[in-house]
Amino acid sequence: MVGTDPVAVDAVSARIMTFDGKKIPSIRNSFDIRSYPISDFSSDDLVMSSSLPKYDRKLGEFRESDGFDFKPHFGRHN
Repeated sequence: MVGTDPVAVDAVSARIMTFDGKKIPSIRNSFDIRSYPISDFSSDDLVMSSSLPKYDRKLGEFRESDGFDFKPHFGRHN
């Protein structure tokens, strides 16, 4: 996983792991920072690009069935 924006990489990574990045405070809040923004776009603008065609799509169009079945840490609920 590579990218030029750390928040985008985290959001895409979470989605591929079948987690909802909007439920992860460090990802959700990073897109909302206005004073000194980390990213100058919203999570709805993210487009994934891969050597595997099933991953070439907007993040919001990613199907959970195409992701990996990660389980959250027992102390966290996602």
